[in-house]
Amino acid sequence: MNLKTELGIDQIYIISLPHRTDRRISASDQIRKYDIPATFWLATKNDNGAEGLYQTMMEIFEVSVKNNWQKIMILEDDFIFLTDPLPGLTRSMSEFPDSFDMLYLGCNIPHPIYAEQYSNYLIRVRRALSTHAVIYSNKAMKKILELDKQLPIDLMLAHTIHKQGESFCTYPLLCVQSPGYSDIEHRTTDYKSFIEERYSKAVKDLFAGSNQ
Repeated sequence: MNLKTELGIDQIYIISLPHRTDRRISASDQIRKYDIPATFWLATKNDNGAEGLYQTMMEIFEVSVKNNWQKIMILEDDFIFLTDPLPGLTRSMSEFPDSFDMLYLGCNIPHPIYAEQYSNYLIRVRRALSTHAVIYSNKAMKKILELDKQLPIDLMLAHTIHKQGESFCTYPLLCVQSPGYSDIEHRTTDYKSFIEERYSKAVKDLFAGSNQ
């Protein structure tokens, strides 16, 4: 059984700009390693990288809602799994409510006040940044399509969807971003340790009594 069929995810897309063959090679290595049946979605090229990402995600949401898909996963092509995501996702997804909006496999939690323990394997996030690995519900996609545009999209989601209290992140952290040149920021970035450190601070006191 693979991640898609085991967890009832309708589609798994990897967003990748046409010229980023380097990232597609890396992403292909990841999905082969963990037997993930993902499809590459060529992202919209835009001098404003944040605008291009927004346009691409809106296109995916529109197609998904039109097809009445109930859960989709979107991975940005710089994702890197810290471990096989299937066991962790299986535990986390067995615990979240049917009414969920978003499930992050990894995110940038700006401050511990924005995270609270929901269950043994889930954190409820009231504000989380980065969209490199997220599962979206049909309900969330419909809501996002109705929002006024705000860039970058991760801030738009933090300011709106997260405040509704149905957004979560897996515990433990499953996915980070690999270092490299960012077409959004037009510079080389390295957020891997940054995401890991902020996540660690956010969960430090939440699971103090856990045997994880």
